[in-house]
Amino acid sequence: MTPAARIALVVLLALPAGAHAATSGASDAARDAAAGARTPRWITLGLLSGASQSDRRLADYQWDVGARGAWGAQVVAGAGRFGAGLRAWTTSTTQHIDLGGAPDPRVRATSLDAVGRARLVSRWGGSLEALASVGRMRIGYSPDHVSVPTGGAPAEVALRPVDSWAVGGGLALRRRVAESWETGIELDTRAFGMDTAHQSGGGTVLRHERFRDWNARIELARILGRR
Repeated sequence: MTPAARIALVVLLALPAGAHAATSGASDAARDAAAGARTPRWITLGLLSGASQSDRRLADYQWDVGARGAWGAQVVAGAGRFGAGLRAWTTSTTQHIDLGGAPDPRVRATSLDAVGRARLVSRWGGSLEALASVGRMRIGYSPDHVSVPTGGAPAEVALRPVDSWAVGGGLALRRRVAESWETGIELDTRAFGMDTAHQSGGGTVLRHERFRDWNARIELARILGRR
């Protein structure tokens, strides 16, 4: 076989392989593009209401630990089964302070949390999701000081706010109720820390303790994009 014939044979053999590689690459790119197009991307803007229950151990520090109303809002963005966003949540109770008849202050717990969602299963137009959160909680008093009678000029005692990290997790049920609206029920628990003081053996014991709260939320959310 002449050199020219060998070159021609190599070219002929190479052309189908090159064409196949190009076609395969184009097919893979088309499939990737189609998969990306099928993944729904969405944002939800939600209003929250519900109830919060304090750790019963806080009753040792004269907190009213009964369930009380709470409210908030959240915004979550996601793609497909997963989402992440921010949630604001606030509730209040009272703490009895036995200081010469001083009125019981109101204790407000307000948190701003980063939240994550993962859809576990979808059935009958609804979905079950796992929730996780981490954020900052502020526990503030109103009024933030009390006057204690001393027989002369009353002494002013400051009630300083408490700031703490809070970490939580739970479950949620969601259901679309219209083209661009959905409702949800969330149940979660969060852990947070506080410095505490109590009397023991005639002295005052100071320590850092971990507490929990439990929350039930009902959400009405507007959906932007495909959910």
